[in-house]
Amino acid sequence: MLSELNDDFYRQNATNTFGQLATNIKKFIEEVGEKRNKAIKIESLEAMHEAIDKIPELNQISANVSKHVTLSCEISDQLEKRRLMEISEIEQNLVCQDNRRENIDLIWKVIRGKQYQTFEKLKLVLLFSVKYPNDK
Repeated sequence: MLSELNDDFYRQNATNTFGQLATNIKKFIEEVGEKRNKAIKIESLEAMHEAIDKIPELNQISANVSKHVTLSCEISDQLEKRRLMEISEIEQNLVCQDNRRENIDLIWKVIRGKQYQTFEKLKLVLLFSVKYPNDK
């Protein structure tokens, strides 16, 4: 379960962009790898005892990394499958730019496209109707 109360990584990245999240996951994996390597380097009985004490913590951290990698992969798959980056760009152009003709053309392209979900099509039409309330 994702919760800011018991997941430091989630708390630190909950508001990040997908790109920032991917970068931070990579860093997180590298940090866990370094901790594992330190635990493996056993040169004395004391070091062995410390390594054994750290194993549960490392397993918990590894499970947490795995959870975030799995979620990120699913998000990436959904972004690609539903073409959400493309839809997002059209939404942003619609809201931020006043190029009515281009917006209409982009929206019609999406409406006609079978690769786009009905919900995404509806959002674009609704945004257009809010931006241009007197259009017919």
